[in-house]
Formats: sequence, structure tokens, C-alpha cells
Amino acid sequence: MPNESDTHPRLLDALASLNQISASINRISPGDQVNVEATLRLIAGSAIKVVPGASAVIYTYDQIQRVFDPTSRVSAGEQTDPVPGDEPRPDGMGTRAISQRRRILSYEERDLSVHPIKVDAGAQVVACFPLV
Repeated sequence: MPNESDTHPRLLDALASLNQISASINRISPGDQVNVEATLRLIAGSAIKVVPGASAVIYTYDQIQRVFDPTSRVSAGEQTDPVPGDEPRPDGMGTRAISQRRRILSYEERDLSVHPIKVDAGAQVVACFPLV
């Protein structure tokens, strides 16, 4: 378990990143061109600051087609290059998080399995947060 001196700077960095994300989003006004990829990279980078050794992957979601866009993938903290087939599954945790508009934790969803490619990469726990 990390001691307070290890945790404090990490959490301060995460808070600083969250403030930067919030400020960026709050500056958006109707008609603005938003760099979605840069914003998603900022979010992914901030997410891994909270949990040491974590990685984050984000996809955009097309609500009309009801699918994740595999070309929108951004990540941070991954130890290997993306593997073909690691896109969100139609019956996976990301899809559930989007449809239920709530966070999904792998250990709470007994009827869902962690994506096999993530398991092969060493993932033990997965969390999905819909960014709505």
C-alpha cells in the first residue's frame, strides 16, 4: 500500500490534469472546433496518473449507429502496441457502460468477462466509464 508521501504528489498531478480537462471543456462554446483526439488523450493520460501501473483506452461512440469507432482509439500507459481485435465488443463492458450510462467494474459484473486481449496483456481488473 502506498504511503502518504507517495500518494500525495500523484493525486496532485491527477487533480491538476482534471482541472486542465475541465477548463478545456468549459471553454467550448457553440460553433467551436474541438480537437476531440487531443481531449481524449488528455483524459487518458490523466486517468493513468490515479492508479500506478494502469493503462487507459478510449473510443468515441456513435449513438446513431450504436457502435464504437475503432479509428478513434486513443490510449495511455499501454505496455504493448494495440493488437487487432481489441476493439470494444458489442456485448462487452464498454457497451454496457454506454447503454446504462454508469461506470462498470469487471469484478462487479459477474455476467461479463474481461476482453481476452486485455487478459492476455495482463489486465486483472477493468473499469469502463462512459464520458457523456
